[in-house]
Amino acid sequence: MTAFASWDGILDNDLQPPRVRMLDEPLSYESFDHSDGADEHDNGQIWSATLWEIRTALGRTVADPIIIESHFQLDGFTTFARGARAIINADHNLNRGAHVARLQMIFNRRGIGPVE
Repeated sequence: MTAFASWDGILDNDLQPPRVRMLDEPLSYESFDHSDGADEHDNGQIWSATLWEIRTALGRTVADPIIIESHFQLDGFTTFARGARAIINADHNLNRGAHVARLQMIFNRRGIGPVE
């Protein structure tokens, strides 16, 4: 289990291990809660798990710069699909698209797209 923010989850919940969220959940876009009362943090677990899978697949020295670079293409109205596109674009910018096939596979498995 890979827990994120265990320092912040200790007093806020009874989860074991204490955490804000898990990073290695098998969540996909099908898990997204579209209801009016949906919690953005619960839905955010889908994106966190996707980023963690990218980091695990590519290694931190490759994935971290791609993910950070992708943030420069995003705004406050970003969707999962736009975030995925930004990561693909960042890989093109930093690595000439060397990891695009693997990234697309991860996004497709998580139901995040369309990513071409």
